[in-house]
Amino acid sequence: MAAEKTNPFAEFQDIQKLMVRIFDRTSSLEPGEEGRAGSWNPPVDVFEDAEAVVLIMDLPGVAEKDLELECGEDVLVIRGTRPAAETLPGRQYQRMERPQGSFCRTFALPDRVDRTRVQARCHLGELTLILPKRPCASPGPAALSES
Repeated sequence: MAAEKTNPFAEFQDIQKLMVRIFDRTSSLEPGEEGRAGSWNPPVDVFEDAEAVVLIMDLPGVAEKDLELECGEDVLVIRGTRPAAETLPGRQYQRMERPQGSFCRTFALPDRVDRTRVQARCHLGELTLILPKRPCASPGPAALSES
């Protein structure tokens, strides 16, 4: 029988998600007005392979000119704005859930990322950032010198 893999932090992640929902700025809005707050958090996937750390963020309706990327020494900051949807006179909106306004997401960068070679692409409402890893020394025995 194969051992089942478990995530020891799963319960903490569930608690974190619950706390975010409890303290979310939109929690004080009326039902159907969830997307009307002034800030929002676009969803993101982050994964790593042998060559890079890759971040993919959903940004439908956000123009490339409304995005700002900042890659610091140990942090990546993504800021942007999605304009408010046009509301036309004579329409009685039943729900307005699509988020709008500004957002700011911050991600800690691992030391192995080469900040000088970051690539960004925005296509069809999806921002993809490729954060290449620095080449590491080839594995093998280390040479010791006498002191």
